[in-house]
Amino acid sequence: MKKLLLVLFVLFFVGVFSYVSVSEEVRDGSSIEKAVIVTYTGNYQESIGQEYRYIAEKFGTRDVDYELLSQRLVDEGGTPYDVITIRLLPSGEERDVYFDITELRAAWGQ
Repeated sequence: MKKLLLVLFVLFFVGVFSYVSVSEEVRDGSSIEKAVIVTYTGNYQESIGQEYRYIAEKFGTRDVDYELLSQRLVDEGGTPYDVITIRLLPSGEERDVYFDITELRAAWGQ
């Protein structure tokens, strides 16, 4: 019985951790298909702040590890995306980071 519980425990954690890593990998913001989903928190500024917090967590400190170059709204197949373009320092490599803002758009009533 103890062995069965141990096996079930291990299988549960392996399943949970592989699900988490797959989910994070799929929504890393590197493309429209992998856009990070922004949730509406009831406050517009707080919700948009999720985008900048994500970039800081992933790329570091603004103006030290990366520069913010632009932010634009893109509509792809009826889905709204914020696309934030950054330049990594010191390499100078530019990257677009995609955010799915469907939930925010719905909250705005647009």
